[in-house]
Amino acid sequence: MRDHLANERTLLAWIRTAVTVVGLGFLLDRLAAADGQTDPWITYAGVALAIFGALLAVAGGYSYQITRRQIGPGPYRSNVALHLGMVAIVAIGAVLVALYLITA
Repeated sequence: MRDHLANERTLLAWIRTAVTVVGLGFLLDRLAAADGQTDPWITYAGVALAIFGALLAVAGGYSYQITRRQIGPGPYRSNVALHLGMVAIVAIGAVLVALYLITA
């Protein structure tokens, strides 16, 4: 049971890191726009960080699934759909943030 709980905590750390990276990309772009800087490289950097955050979320979900299979079945049943749904929401949200930064 402890192994499954540790795996879930690791997934949450991946998700927390992904959301932070996406937020950093958004903040970078919006602060540059607030200063009146129209350098496209800043927008590209913000978009790249948002996409990287999406990739981090997907990598965390993949790592979670692989580790869950390696641990094997046991008395503890985790809610896999909830965890993978959370990964999907963060990844889709990151892509939407990147699209917003491109069009804004």
